[in-house]
Amino acid sequence: MSFDSNADIIAGVSLGGITLLDPIAIHWEYINEHFFHRYGDNLPYHMDNYHTITYRLDDFAVELHVHAPTGLIYKLSTLPTYRGKFHDAVGIGTPIREVDLELEYDDTESGFRFPDHPGILLEPDIPHPWPSAFPHLNVDRITVFNEDYIEKAPSLTRR
Repeated sequence: MSFDSNADIIAGVSLGGITLLDPIAIHWEYINEHFFHRYGDNLPYHMDNYHTITYRLDDFAVELHVHAPTGLIYKLSTLPTYRGKFHDAVGIGTPIREVDLELEYDDTESGFRFPDHPGILLEPDIPHPWPSAFPHLNVDRITVFNEDYIEKAPSLTRR
């Protein structure tokens, strides 16, 4: 198993050769082999909130967002050196005005969504932009996620 920063981005399904809802455990051996020489047993991570652990894998240009209670990867984000594309056209640095698919801006997530392709968010290079800036924005980060899992995750953590 290997990660691939050239892999296609598939909305709501995968990014970097990693499939959403994979258990982190199936990737752990590969991650340890690759990063052990640098970090030992202390792979850097941070807690996004009480239930989410984020692992930043710079060498693979990917962030893994893991639901801690279940160990499932529910969200994947690109880092600046990611080279894969969504629909063979949209990647890091793509001008928003050149995206040939219908987009909607989501104020809550501060990014652009595709109404016909759930499970993907394009984050612009300017955080919280004014609408007048939209034609001048570029894609800074692409996130894929499983919407159904995110909606039901709170019920998985209740006791």
